[in-house]
Amino acid sequence: MNLARVARLLAGLVLFFSVVQAAPLAFAFGEPRAPFDTRAGFAGSIAVGLSVAALLYLAGRRAPREFHRREGVAVVAFGWLLAGGLGGIPFVWSGVLPNGVDAAFESFSGLTTTGASVFGASGTPTVESLPDSLLFWRALMNFLGGVGIVLVFIILLPAMGVTGKNLLASEQTGVTTELGEPRLLEQARALFRCYLVLNVACALAYLAVGLAPFDAVCHAFTTIATGGYSTRNLSLGAFDSAGVEIVAIVGMALGGCNFAWLVALVRHRGRDAAKVLRQPELQCYFATLCVGLLIATLALWLGGHRVPNGDGVRDYGGFGRCLRDAAFNVVSVFTSTGFATADYQSWPALALLVLFYGMLVGGCTGSTSGGLKVLRVVISAKLATFHGRRFMRPKSVERLKLGGEVLADPVVSAVLAMVVLWLALVGIGAMVYASDGRLHLQDCLTVSAAMLGNTGPALSPVVVADGTAQLVGTGALNLGPYGSYGDLPASLKLWACLQMVVGRLELMVLLVLLSPRFWRS
Repeated sequence: MNLARVARLLAGLVLFFSVVQAAPLAFAFGEPRAPFDTRAGFAGSIAVGLSVAALLYLAGRRAPREFHRREGVAVVAFGWLLAGGLGGIPFVWSGVLPNGVDAAFESFSGLTTTGASVFGASGTPTVESLPDSLLFWRALMNFLGGVGIVLVFIILLPAMGVTGKNLLASEQTGVTTELGEPRLLEQARALFRCYLVLNVACALAYLAVGLAPFDAVCHAFTTIATGGYSTRNLSLGAFDSAGVEIVAIVGMALGGCNFAWLVALVRHRGRDAAKVLRQPELQCYFATLCVGLLIATLALWLGGHRVPNGDGVRDYGGFGRCLRDAAFNVVSVFTSTGFATADYQSWPALALLVLFYGMLVGGCTGSTSGGLKVLRVVISAKLATFHGRRFMRPKSVERLKLGGEVLADPVVSAVLAMVVLWLALVGIGAMVYASDGRLHLQDCLTVSAAMLGNTGPALSPVVVADGTAQLVGTGALNLGPYGSYGDLPASLKLWACLQMVVGRLELMVLLVLLSPRFWRS
């Protein structure tokens, strides 16, 4: 392991991460110093970041130029951990979140595009009361965490003698490419340009449907990145605008698609549209969204009626309202965005099961979404049917195929290992959360799935009587779309941070770091 080389590359990331904080610092200069001193928060954070970058550079200034996959894994893993730690400093030094664990949770949640928040709990301010500089910083962390940080490595670090190949291979969340090494940087830049264009288009669309410029930019950053941080405690539900919701649905759905497909469509002016639309993962992705929102709509229409909501009571007697709320919140959960227009914890059980399935599966590979990913679910389903046919006809000669191509045994084995490991970690995480007696089985399972899948809101069990909703159990926590993670114990918040990073890197990177063989030279 070439630790000196790793340190030098980490210096580049920390330097970049410190410099981008100049944008929220500019907002801070126009804000009063009371009750929150955001100028001191961001200035101090930049100073700490530059100092860390200088120390890392000095540690690696004489590093040899060799750079292998092992170093790439270490850079990506430690890069996320460093960024998450540094991103919480403005919250602490501005006085908004004096508790360092709360600040770390907010930072890791933003950078991993999880979107869970500690704001709005007892002892923490509401989102609306935050200064614009911190609201912008939350949105910017979502933007950077989408596909930003790894592409910063790939685009900027060639000047340091690194091609980016090993870094790209180590960031398992899925900026995938079929191109070879000579065109790797070109593909990475194309993906980043696509990401920027989608963000700009989303911001303009939000402006067109009535959002203020600041809200439009912040929500665009968190929509395409499927991050879910909002400038309101009630998320996009606070605006109560069908136009805003339609823009968000389109943006979230695009954020859940493989960006390489979008780049191919733009580069070839739609000539590859038929090929892209025939992708089994894309077909299954949109089919799942449509079926999920249909089931949720019918569940609300047939069994919802007057349902308690965060801002009052929502009447689901009309099909239009059922379709509107189901469409938005199903797409939000399935793409692991975490926006909400309703407190869906009080929805009928069938609708909640649809949302829980969405937490587990997530979006497409190569997207900004979290979750297990649609492609792995498709391959697992094909494998099950394949073995079913082999059981009925044991002498038949057949190969497992996807989209007309034969799947190699190592690919299938890797998918199965990921599925088993992912589900096992959801279960292990649920047992850890069960250490808090205020959490019930539904809480523990959905919080674990939401953290590992980078979804954000969980599903706290509620009972509905006389048009009102109450959480199950005395002192129960509301971890749903209109709730907060701020009242969780510090130990569970730190565990949630670890789950968020492991989920964002899709398990293998941080788990490999636990192997003694990884560190042997």
